[in-house]
Amino acid sequence: MATSRNPTLVPSSVGPHALRRPIAPLSLLAMLLIAAMPGCGQLRLSSFMRGEQLKTTSEIGGAQLAPAWRTSVYADRDAQSADLYLSDLPPERLADLRDPMTDLAGTIVHVAIFLEPKAGATPIDPSACNAAVRQLVLAQGTLGLYGGGGFVVPSGLGDAKLTASVRGATLRLVRTGPGFDDLLGPSTVSGVIRATRDPGLARVMAQRLQDLGGPLKPVEVAGR
Repeated sequence: MATSRNPTLVPSSVGPHALRRPIAPLSLLAMLLIAAMPGCGQLRLSSFMRGEQLKTTSEIGGAQLAPAWRTSVYADRDAQSADLYLSDLPPERLADLRDPMTDLAGTIVHVAIFLEPKAGATPIDPSACNAAVRQLVLAQGTLGLYGGGGFVVPSGLGDAKLTASVRGATLRLVRTGPGFDDLLGPSTVSGVIRATRDPGLARVMAQRLQDLGGPLKPVEVAGR
């Protein structure tokens, strides 16, 4: 398996420090993914805002994708929902929609919160989900899109700065391009996101995901 073309993955024992839109409504695919995947465990809302920055951990072997995020923005759709976008790609190239970025290795993450949880009013159990997660991996000309869902607790929704905690969201490869090596397999996403409110840049990143991920071929799920 040619690993040199993919963003660097490290064993979980090394740790993430070694690596260093409006926004369209949730698609039917995202909603189906959420319905089919487990959410987060039983946790108190007050415990969510502590932890490391967002990272993806493979459930097979424990490899991690823990980028040094260079862009982290969000746009609120209403008082209860928002779209968060993160990327470790060069910001100037990410913003240029004419740039195919085929020589780059990196990732774009979209976390779509469709319901802000409220203490005492929102169920927090192993099946609870209030967000869809997509992660596009660029590997120097090859692309893979991971999708799933989980439980996200935001703080400061509508403010200039937002903090959101993601606990145990699940991902799997849902779309792929020619030559892409799935080095993660089934994975979990967890950590804390700190984002600036920037609807304009969020729209650009949403368009990036559409342009790059839309043409990819859906991955068939075994047994379906």
